[in-house]
Amino acid sequence: MTRKWKIALSVLAALLVIGAAVGVWAYRYCTSPAYKARRLVAEMRAYAAPIGGLATSPAGSTPFSSITGFVRRLTAPQPRYTHRTMQRFMRDLVALGPAAAPALLVALSDSKSEAAAIFAQCLSKISSPDIVDPLFGFLAGNDQQMRWLATISLAGNVGIPRVRDKLFACLSDANYSVAFSAAWALGKSKNPEAIATAVRLIESDDPQTRRMAGVVLGHAGDPRAIKPLGELLGNKQGLKFARTTAARLLGQIEDPAAADVLAGLVHRDDPIRRRYVILALGRTRDLRAIEPLVEVVEDQRSSDWTRKQAIRLLEDFDDPRAAKAIKRVAESDPNPHMRAFAGASTPRMAASTQPSR
Repeated sequence: MTRKWKIALSVLAALLVIGAAVGVWAYRYCTSPAYKARRLVAEMRAYAAPIGGLATSPAGSTPFSSITGFVRRLTAPQPRYTHRTMQRFMRDLVALGPAAAPALLVALSDSKSEAAAIFAQCLSKISSPDIVDPLFGFLAGNDQQMRWLATISLAGNVGIPRVRDKLFACLSDANYSVAFSAAWALGKSKNPEAIATAVRLIESDDPQTRRMAGVVLGHAGDPRAIKPLGELLGNKQGLKFARTTAARLLGQIEDPAAADVLAGLVHRDDPIRRRYVILALGRTRDLRAIEPLVEVVEDQRSSDWTRKQAIRLLEDFDDPRAAKAIKRVAESDPNPHMRAFAGASTPRMAASTQPSR
């Protein structure tokens, strides 16, 4: 074989290898969640229909079933990048505004899907009077899961008086999940009329209505929410998410009484609730939070996320106990990620320390 033939074959082999590599890259790119998300949003934009025909999908190819199947797949265990892709996909759906509502409502009707809550979160960010009646229809049904999703979805339309009235009526609902999600929707909106109504309900004789009104006021940082939120946090019969939300809201209220309530609940038996109470107390920058935060930081049974949150909070205390705890983690913790995080915390402490209460 001549030298020219050898060179030609070598070049051909190199081109084949490059072509194969490009083909593999193109295949992975076209089948990646990020690419499919962009395709699906483009489809929805093309097929966005008037709000009228919600009972059935418009004739022809629509993205409704594709979106549902895709989001279901994203909610299953996937590689780490899928969470970011899911967040981007949700942002793109919300960016479509009311045009996305028909597809989201159709997808939401499958209340048994794990992805239904994701669709409800998207709808909660869309303000459109046209979606109110379909959601009221869901809320009037007997499917408790669908009623819960409908209350979440109404959050973007709290400015409409009849929506506020309906959500306030739900605060005393027999389904605790529906009641709490209604309070969440009203509080998240920070609507002045909703706040004014919650102030009146804070004196209600019904404990559930009073506590849910406290959740509404807690989102606004109103000190009048402290007592009902303390009741909600101390209620062992309530939802775990409701109790942890109550702790978080108390930690955001700039009033010493909120710190007093949290400090009184630090030593409760429930370990999960206790950790949330400690983190909330730390956000108030009350000195009583230091020792419990140190316990969380040094507790190997706590998740990395919880321990890192505790370290972040300890950074704000100009106290030798906080500095020593972070230094111990940085030098001797068996978890290398925690050692690295605590090690990087030392310069942050120097930059951010302020007098504590």
